[in-house]
Amino acid sequence: MLIISNLSLILKKDLRVLIKDFSLTVNKKDKIGIIGEEGNGKSSLLKAIYNQEEASKYLEIKGTINIKNEKIGYLPQMFEKELLEKSVYELLNEKNDYSLLDYKKYYFYIDKFNLDEEKLLSSSFLVGNLSGGERIKLFLLIELMKEPTVLLLDEPSNDLDLLSLNLLEELIINLNIPVIFISHDEHFLSRCANRIVHIESLKSKSEARVSVKNLSYDDYYQTREDFLDKNIREFNKDKENFEKKIEKYNRVYQSVNYALNTVSRQAPSVAKNLKDKMHSIKSMEKRYIKEKENLTQKYEVEDAINLKFDNLDKGKSGSSNSKINYLVDANKEVLDLNIDSLKVNSGITLIDKQISLYIKGAKKVALIGENGVGKTTLLRLIYHELKKNTSFKVGYMSQNYEDELLNYLSPLDYLSKTLNVSNKEDLTKIQTYLGSLKLTYEEMNRSISSLSGGEKAKIFFAKLILEKDNVMLLDEPTRNISPLSNKAFINSIKEYNGVLIAVSHDRNFVYQVFDDIYELDKENGLKKISKEEFYKRYF
Repeated sequence: MLIISNLSLILKKDLRVLIKDFSLTVNKKDKIGIIGEEGNGKSSLLKAIYNQEEASKYLEIKGTINIKNEKIGYLPQMFEKELLEKSVYELLNEKNDYSLLDYKKYYFYIDKFNLDEEKLLSSSFLVGNLSGGERIKLFLLIELMKEPTVLLLDEPSNDLDLLSLNLLEELIINLNIPVIFISHDEHFLSRCANRIVHIESLKSKSEARVSVKNLSYDDYYQTREDFLDKNIREFNKDKENFEKKIEKYNRVYQSVNYALNTVSRQAPSVAKNLKDKMHSIKSMEKRYIKEKENLTQKYEVEDAINLKFDNLDKGKSGSSNSKINYLVDANKEVLDLNIDSLKVNSGITLIDKQISLYIKGAKKVALIGENGVGKTTLLRLIYHELKKNTSFKVGYMSQNYEDELLNYLSPLDYLSKTLNVSNKEDLTKIQTYLGSLKLTYEEMNRSISSLSGGEKAKIFFAKLILEKDNVMLLDEPTRNISPLSNKAFINSIKEYNGVLIAVSHDRNFVYQVFDDIYELDKENGLKKISKEEFYKRYF
């Protein structure tokens, strides 16, 4: 049995406490979803459970993690570079003893994950040449073949196509071992988790709090919202009532104090009465001090990110006549793409079908499809087509956006450099945006290389927003955004009134944000599907 007792994780580089006094007993049927904002220590917790010695290189670990007699399977968020440079066959042989392999289970998972056996047996096909989703499936296959007694998954829903997500959900639900997983996919959490561990960083990331609830994600979210609503109502009510009492007290105090200062020396009895009254008033003040200590306190929570696009024309003096200022005219032709087939740069044909996509006006278009079918290739092709039109300012966020960041710079210096700003007003605006994305002043001025993947994603979003692009192309934009912040992100990006074209496997994001949904596959090329069909197939 996996038992965690009074665990604290502290970053050695800046002594920031990620997790404090955390205890958890993991039961056989547990499917534990770990949630929290980026950089709060979710991945560090899984690493500490899997390999304390390795995690101790950058963490101070206090407390105990008892994994006696447990066989831990672990799927990391990031794969080491040397693993990506191996062939698929070499990796499989290295990680598994084929003499002990359960081939029935092996082929079951190959079929389940729709893996290409030719790639698995190839001594020349590199792991790094697999799509992101194919890598997840491969490493998950390797870990499952070890027959673990506890499975740790760090963002397994990242990069998986929609069909694979459904399969993974069914797999996790039906596994007869405990699974502890991190995911930013709300629907994935809703289906799989029966317990929630919520890691929060409060008071400008100076205080850590971990909540453990034996609830599904939906129940946890609703219970939390209900509690916060009740708390704020009671806080406001107590505050209002107390302020009325204090206001009344101040009026009485000032009145009696004025009378004491002006009472005639010839009226000693009146002065005595006023002094007695002032004594009673001061006694009342002590009662109010005690009463204030017992008022409902506002429950501190970690706020979600706050993205804001400048696309509202508020009219004169912020009047109610606010109107939407579309960044692309409704009659403006944005894209008229027609190609005979879809090929990668090496010339290999991914889809041997005609692909057409026509966009006019400020549309939001989602591209979905299986892993490895060519969605990212198509998005890059669209990007290069749009760049030919000088009337558009095009922003592009690739899956590998981290490679585009200048990791040696701080977020503040990076944005100042890429946006070419130096005046105080623009620098203040950059700081404000980074603050709205929940980066502390220290993180704004620390090298980007020291930040988490999610924090780096926030920096890239800030860049796109501040560039004021009228066309944005996003490849898996929500993959590193926490589920609680994802709601805020979805609501914010709905307000973006330029052209948005995105590849996504995030069901909530696709369903709630996009006007048109196109599915890319080898049989049909690019085919538009209705929202009703999308919901029916993937929810």
